[in-house]
Amino acid sequence: MKRMMITTTALCLLMASGCDIEATPKPTSDVQKTKAIALRLEQRQPTPTDIDYSLERFNLMRRAYWVNGMREHSR
Repeated sequence: MKRMMITTTALCLLMASGCDIEATPKPTSDVQKTKAIALRLEQRQPTPTDIDYSLERFNLMRRAYWVNGMREHSR
């Protein structure tokens, strides 16, 4: 009985030692650098606004319908 109690206590302490005190981790420098690069690229080459139809977007919508089990409207 004593051995089981010691084992249980040791397991509890082991599990508690892996917990992180902070709920939300602070962003690392890599994350900040990636955000800065993305912002810089977006400013240098903005998204085009003159596109009326996108085949890629159409294909993504078709796939979403297919994956979700919805029927396509055939015309």
